[in-house]
Amino acid sequence: MRHFWGSVIRPLLDAMRPGAIVEIGAAHGRHTRLLAEYCREQGGELHVIDPQPGFDVPSLVREGHAVVHVGRSLEVLPRLPSVDIALIDGDHNWYTVYNELKLLQRLARDAGRPTPVIVCHDAGWPWGRRDSYYAPEAIPDEFRHPWARLGIGDGRPAPFVKDKSAALLASATFAGGPRNGVLTACEDFVDEAAEPVSVRVLRRENGLAALVPRSRSELHPGLEPALARAMGGETPPLPAGDQLIPRIIHRVWLGPDPVPSIFERYAESWRRHHPEWELRLWRDETLPALSCRDEYDAAADWDLGRGETIHADVLALETWRIRYDIVRLELLRQFGGVIVDMDVEAIRPLDPLLGGVSAFVGRATRARRIGNQVLGAIPGHPFFEFAVRELRTSVAHARTGGQAAAGGFLTRLLEARPEGVTVLPRDTFYSTLTVEPPRRPDDFPAIFAVHHHLESYRKGPEATIERLERRIHEAQREIEGLEAEQRRLEALNEKADAERAKEEAKRRRVETQLETAVLKIDQLAQANTALRPGRRELERSEAERRRLEALNETAGAGRAKEEARRRRAEAHLETALLKIEQLEQASAALRAARREIERLETNQRRLEALNEKADAERAKEEAKRRRTQKQLEKSALKVEQLEEKSAALRLRGASPAARGECRNP
Repeated sequence: MRHFWGSVIRPLLDAMRPGAIVEIGAAHGRHTRLLAEYCREQGGELHVIDPQPGFDVPSLVREGHAVVHVGRSLEVLPRLPSVDIALIDGDHNWYTVYNELKLLQRLARDAGRPTPVIVCHDAGWPWGRRDSYYAPEAIPDEFRHPWARLGIGDGRPAPFVKDKSAALLASATFAGGPRNGVLTACEDFVDEAAEPVSVRVLRRENGLAALVPRSRSELHPGLEPALARAMGGETPPLPAGDQLIPRIIHRVWLGPDPVPSIFERYAESWRRHHPEWELRLWRDETLPALSCRDEYDAAADWDLGRGETIHADVLALETWRIRYDIVRLELLRQFGGVIVDMDVEAIRPLDPLLGGVSAFVGRATRARRIGNQVLGAIPGHPFFEFAVRELRTSVAHARTGGQAAAGGFLTRLLEARPEGVTVLPRDTFYSTLTVEPPRRPDDFPAIFAVHHHLESYRKGPEATIERLERRIHEAQREIEGLEAEQRRLEALNEKADAERAKEEAKRRRVETQLETAVLKIDQLAQANTALRPGRRELERSEAERRRLEALNETAGAGRAKEEARRRRAEAHLETALLKIEQLEQASAALRAARREIERLETNQRRLEALNEKADAERAKEEAKRRRTQKQLEKSALKVEQLEEKSAALRLRGASPAARGECRNP
C-alpha cells in the first residue's frame, strides 16, 4: 500500500479530509506511520488492525491520534465506530475481503452515515483472482479453495514465483472462478450494494482497487476528480458467470490447397468433446477485415535483408507462419473464443479450465516460453489488443518468425503485461508424456489436448519423412527413458536382494541366540527341579528348629547344633532364590528374542511384497518398451516406403503441382 501513498492515497485523503480512518493489515508499519502523521496534522483518528504488528505499537500510540487493535479484522471491526475511509491490505482472499466490506457497510448504516470509501490492495496479479491464506484454518471449509504453499506464476502451484514471499503463503491451487481473489470480492460487494459504487483499478504493484459509493461522491465533490487524476477512468467490474470466453473454436487454413484429411480427424475430436461449441474454419476468402492488414501483407516481404542468412525455402515457410500467427491474434481480438492449430487434437473438454478466466495461454516448455497453438480470450481482451498493436514493431524488426508473432513474441508480451491472463501448465496442451494421444485419457488427467507438430504449412514426401524421422527420434528418446527406468528398477531390485540377505543373516543370528536361550532355560528348569528337595528339607529344618527352640532351655548343646544346621539350610535357600532369579531373567530374554523374531518375519514379508511390486513394475515397463519398439519399426518401414516413392518421383521428374510451393502451415 505504501507504494501508492504519494500518487493515490495522500491525494485521496486531501480530497476527503476524513475524520476517522481504518487500516487493515499494517505489516512493518511504514504506511501506518504515514497515516498516523497525517491524522496528527489534520486532527483525525487512525484505527489500525493487525493480528501480529511488526512495529513498536506503544511508541505509535504514545505519539497520539492512533489506536492499534491486535486481532483479526473480522473480530475487531464490529467493535469499531464508523469510519470515513478504509484501507484494506490484510488477508488476500475472497471470504475475508468480502466480509470486511460488508462489516464496514453495516457499521456506517447502523451509525446513519454514508458507506466509507474503500481502497483494497492486491486487486491485480496475483491475488486479484486467486485466494491466499495467512491462516487457512481460519477460513470456513465451504469458502476455502484447495491450497498449497508452492508459490504462483503459471496457472498452478509452481516453482516460478515473481515475488518470493508468495511461496510462504498458502495460495489457492487455481485462479479464477467464483469466490476467488480480492478483485472478485470487490465486484461481488459492488453487485450487491444498495447504491451505485464506482470502481477504479490500477494494475501496477499487485493492483489497487478504489470503491467510491455515490453518497460519498456527493458528500465530497473533489473526490471523483482526484481519483480520476490518480487512477484514470472508472473500471467496470467483470460480468458475472462461470465462463466468460465465448464457446467458439477457431481453426485457420490459408492458401488454395484443400484441407488434408488428417486435419479433419482432429476437427472431429473438437466436435466430439465440445458439442455445444461452434467450430469455425477460416479460409482466405472468409477472413474478416484485419486491423493489422499492413503487417499481414508485409509478412510476404519479411526477410528485409535476411535472405543472405536464411535459406529461401525456410524463409518462405516463415512468412506463411507469420501470417498464420497474425490471423490468430486478430481473430481472438475481434471475436474471442479459443483458437487451435490444425494439428491439435482434443483429448477432453476445455470447460473445466475456463471458469472465471478471461484469457489463457499455455506453457510450451518447462521454462517460461509460451506456445501459441492453443489460445483463448474474451473479445477485446486488453492483452490481445496490446499484442495486435505490438505487431507493427515486432514484424518489422524480429529476427525469427517466433519473435515476430508467435511463441517468443507472446512470451515477451506476457512478461510485460501478465494481468488478466491465466497461464496453464505445460502438460495441458504440450505434454511430453506421449508422442500420440493417450489411448486411456484417464491415465493423463492433466492433458486436455495434444499438439502433433505436423507443421501443416510444409508439404511433400521430404516434409513427411522429416516429420516421421522426428517421431522416430522422439520414440527413441522414450525408449532410452524406458531403458533407464528399467536399469533403475534393476538397481532397486539388487538393493532389495541385498537388504533381504542382510535380514536373513540377522534372522539366523537371532535364531542361534534363541536356541542358546532355550538351552539355558532348560538348564535352569533342571536346576529348579533339583532345588525342590532342598525346599522340602528347609521346611523340615524349620519344623525341627521350632521343636528345638522348645527344648532350648534344657538342651543348650543341642540348640547350638540345630542352629548350625539352620544356617546351612538358609544358605541353601539363598542359593535357590538366586537360581530362581536367573531363571526369570532368562525367561525375559526368551520373550524379547521371540518378539525380535516376529519383527524380522514382518520385515521379511514386507521385503517380499516390495520385490513382487518391483517385478510387476519391471514387467509393465518391459511391455511398454516392446509396444514402443513396434511403433518404431512401423515408422521405419513407412520411412523406407516414402524414400522409395521419393526416389521414383525424382526418376520420373516432378510434375508442375509437385514443384509448386506450398503456402499452408
